Amino acid sequence: MIRNSYILSLCFSLILFISCSEGEIINQPIDFSAAMQNCTNDSSNSFVFYKIKDDNKEFLSLNFTSTSFNINTIPSKPVTVPLNSSTNIVTYRAFNKVINGDTYFCSSIPPSDANVINEFISTNGTAVITYTLKTTTDTTEIHSRTVDLFNITLEGADINYRVEKLSLGPTK
Repeated sequence: MIRNSYILSLCFSLILFISCSEGEIINQPIDFSAAMQNCTNDSSNSFVFYKIKDDNKEFLSLNFTSTSFNINTIPSKPVTVPLNSSTNIVTYRAFNKVINGDTYFCSSIPPSDANVINEFISTNGTAVITYTLKTTTDTTEIHSRTVDLFNITLEGADINYRVEKLSLGPTK
């Protein structure tokens, strides 16, 4: 009797263990070869850096708010933005049709005619924004801005992507 109850509770525990899943965890690269673009809403201190795949149906974006970041100023050291799932977010989205990045990201109300067919949103990680001097003249310095994402987890429908480093790349 004791042995049967032991076997029964072991089987029940095994079934419970197998059935409880946090979803599939995938460690594969997310590849976007397009140049990074950006837009800003200085009045609300919100900023967006994004890349759109060549087919214009998938994008990767970093949206964040900051009272100290200025899109038109070159800081002396890298800017670090802690990521979360509410205000400072990395998002991957795939759409059912072609989207225009400027219209979708840089207008106060994005178009509603494109349906999201797949979405992953960050829950943690860090974004680091750095500037590199490209050229200089007697009167002008030209810099490139690079956004790198570190130790992020993107969560979607029963799938989590964990990425140690992902570069949105330099602005075009």
